[in-house]
Amino acid sequence: MIAPNSNFTYPISWGGQRLEAGDYTLHGTGSTGGQSWKFTRNFTISAAEADQLNQEAGFKPDYTWLWITIAILVLIILGLLIYWLGRRSNKKKNSANEEEE
Repeated sequence: MIAPNSNFTYPISWGGQRLEAGDYTLHGTGSTGGQSWKFTRNFTISAAEADQLNQEAGFKPDYTWLWITIAILVLIILGLLIYWLGRRSNKKKNSANEEEE
């Protein structure tokens, strides 16, 4: 039997998905002995609460998009650097060839 106005932690499986911030509605049913009751409770989970709950559940942030973006930027910078150094080298060779002639 559960005392009125009692609170307890009741685990709910989210199917391996992260909990998102937002408004939720809980539809619950309780029973004990010959009695049963139904209840509905609306509640809101903030972004901070969702982050904390996901961290407690073992979810780690996914930074794959950040690493991909950094890799693309590094490749672009390397490509521009190689292009610039190549043009600079060609200009030196061309000016040296023109001076010899």
